[in-house]
Amino acid sequence: MSTLAGSSTVVKVAIAAETDAIDSTHDDCRSRTINEIKNSKKKTNFGAFDVWNSTVLDLITGALTAGLLHRFVDVFWLQPILYNQPAWMSWKQLEMDLLSSQYKYKQAKLDSENKNASLTVRSCFYLVPSIIAAFFFTDVLGALLTTYSKEDVFYAEKYNGWRYLIVFVVGLTAVNACFSYAGDLNQFTVALLSGGTYVEEHWKPMMPYPYKATSLGRLWSYHWHQCFRSFWLSVPYHPVRKYSNELFGKYLPPNMVKPMTMAVSTISVFFFSGCLHEYVNVILLGSNTYPKYAGFELKFFVIHGVAVVLEKLVSQILSPYIPDKSPYTWMKSVVGWAWVMSFTFYTFPWFFSSFVELEIWQVLTMGLTKEWVTKIALKTPWLRALCGGLL
Repeated sequence: MSTLAGSSTVVKVAIAAETDAIDSTHDDCRSRTINEIKNSKKKTNFGAFDVWNSTVLDLITGALTAGLLHRFVDVFWLQPILYNQPAWMSWKQLEMDLLSSQYKYKQAKLDSENKNASLTVRSCFYLVPSIIAAFFFTDVLGALLTTYSKEDVFYAEKYNGWRYLIVFVVGLTAVNACFSYAGDLNQFTVALLSGGTYVEEHWKPMMPYPYKATSLGRLWSYHWHQCFRSFWLSVPYHPVRKYSNELFGKYLPPNMVKPMTMAVSTISVFFFSGCLHEYVNVILLGSNTYPKYAGFELKFFVIHGVAVVLEKLVSQILSPYIPDKSPYTWMKSVVGWAWVMSFTFYTFPWFFSSFVELEIWQVLTMGLTKEWVTKIALKTPWLRALCGGLL
């Protein structure tokens, strides 16, 4: 028995020593990896204007050209074939499509017909403080995110949910600030070219606070940016709605035609949005890296499309049983918000993984506040805890 006990002790000691050696090797490898990343960033000046400019241009031009091609499919093919309309589009219509994510055309038309409408007319320079603030806030959050390497984020995704949640929250806030900056700058430019003034009631933020969404439907139809909304309506929403309505009308009961038509049309929009993001990933990642993440974006958007449809169905079933008064409305909002945030966080890796490969957060900062943010983070424990391993 004593021999067996001695052997057991020896085995335990050997296993402990081996585990320590493995942990030490892992730490050494991780330390070398981080140092290599730091050195490579110093050599390539990643995050400087040349790299920033290249990545942003690839992202914008890839999405815009795909979106315009998508839009002109409707003009040159669907309008003549489906609607018997000429293959023609005015510059005014194109302008409306490009500005529809911010400018309230219907409200502007109603106000122009109502002489008693109370409107607030402001100078375009009224937007300058908010443009500067949004740019500064984006740069600060971008500087915080640059303390993360892609290895840090991939590791957090698999083994450290709280760390990944920090990246999720800071990243979402930074993107929101970035779109606020872009939207205000766009509004300023349009106002400057239109006489120097704008009507405050006729404009809305480009991305009105996605973390306020209390339903997935509301998140994607209002709180997320609507830059391609008119494109998605022209193709595929309207054509799919037209044909699915005709098809379901032949085989389904009348009370089922509209819900099924709306469901299929909604999912088709998410499917096309996934295809657009896949195309952008091909451009950004290149043919060698893209196959590793092929289909991730499509999976994310299709699943969200299905979830939006199911959410609508559940809401219609439960609504008659939920009184439309406090505290029930408040509780409904809280549950809805928790549902949106948890579902989006759970599915986020499918959307984000390809962008992690690119370390896309580097484009959120021009480096103007990076040194300042780094110094403060090193002196502030709670802020240091939010940073990645490159700090």
